Amino acid sequence: MNPAVDFIGVSHTYARGRVHVEALKEVTLSIARGEMVAVMGPSGSGKSTLLSVAGGLERATAGIVRVDGVELRGKDAAALAQLRRKKVGYVFQNYNVLPSLTAVENVALPLELDGVAQRKARRQALQALRDVDLARIWSGGMKRDLDHVASERGIVGVVPRATRGLHMDRTEFVRLEDLPNIGPAIAAKLRRIDIEAPADLIGRDPYALFDELTARTGERHDPCLLDVFISATRFMGGAPAKPWWKYTTERKAKLRALQFGTTEGPRGLGGS
Repeated sequence: MNPAVDFIGVSHTYARGRVHVEALKEVTLSIARGEMVAVMGPSGSGKSTLLSVAGGLERATAGIVRVDGVELRGKDAAALAQLRRKKVGYVFQNYNVLPSLTAVENVALPLELDGVAQRKARRQALQALRDVDLARIWSGGMKRDLDHVASERGIVGVVPRATRGLHMDRTEFVRLEDLPNIGPAIAAKLRRIDIEAPADLIGRDPYALFDELTARTGERHDPCLLDVFISATRFMGGAPAKPWWKYTTERKAKLRALQFGTTEGPRGLGGS
């Protein structure tokens, strides 16, 4: 039987300007089906990178990565996304549920993306919630527990440390992806405006960052991206980690105030 996760001589290096950070160095490990493994270590030791590489969110610089016998090297983005939907479940510290959907809709979403009919997907999702005693919140109320439900659809439950960033010096963060609410797509947008590391966010104005991104890309952006920028700059300024949507009300109020004032607000908003 194939291991759930198999690493053979896996390395991963990040470039920070002229400096190269070796997050993983020739890691070899094998995790069997049903085996529970805790990855532990100090900040910056490569834990999150290992989990990201295991799920194909980031590509190894060197070595071989297999998930359920499938080698990830050479897979395109679409193939990796399909593999994650079918084989990998992440339990994120920052919820990563869609607040506009109910609990059952959040759990059913991956099934629907895989082509399962909506009604059947909803039935399976509700049963999953019942199986973990969460059926009582099926019609609303997003909770951390929903992420644990979502992880059960895959053969790999990879769990980043839930308390990451709550009690540490913010300058210890190395990668943008280490920050709450920041995934590879948002990190890529930040790098387009020369934000290469978390420390680059300290003291920055999120509205100005949003404006700069709009100017450089010439695109209209979802205003929720501004909420993420606010959450990231606040966090790096010492505020506690919060889901990005906790800043939506504040952002809308500020933009309304700017609209009726003399100060020009952020450009390129794709809606409200």
